[in-house]
Amino acid sequence: MLAPDATDLGYLAVSQPVAGGHGPTTAPDLTAGPAPSPTATASTPAVTTSSTPVRHACSKKNCGKSFGRPADLRRHMRQHDPHATLYSCPFEYCNRKGARGFSRRDKLTEHRRALGH
Repeated sequence: MLAPDATDLGYLAVSQPVAGGHGPTTAPDLTAGPAPSPTATASTPAVTTSSTPVRHACSKKNCGKSFGRPADLRRHMRQHDPHATLYSCPFEYCNRKGARGFSRRDKLTEHRRALGH
């Protein structure tokens, strides 16, 4: 079999440098006919995507919050735990102490950075 050359219409892949220097790219062969349909074939099932993303809702009464990831819901549920550790601001005149403390250490850190204490 002969190697394809640039005059062979069945071989139109072109390698050129891309602006920005990210290496060569290959142009698609548009003479090969239409691309296969994204619908199911005999060997591959169709992939269905939902237009509505799955939401993970808080089960506590009157909360009404929902999250896109289960990990976010788990983190949120610690807010409702009466036995959870609360992180108090060490600044003397700050009211975010005791029962008004933060349920998450990262939120205390964010608070301290924002207020400069």
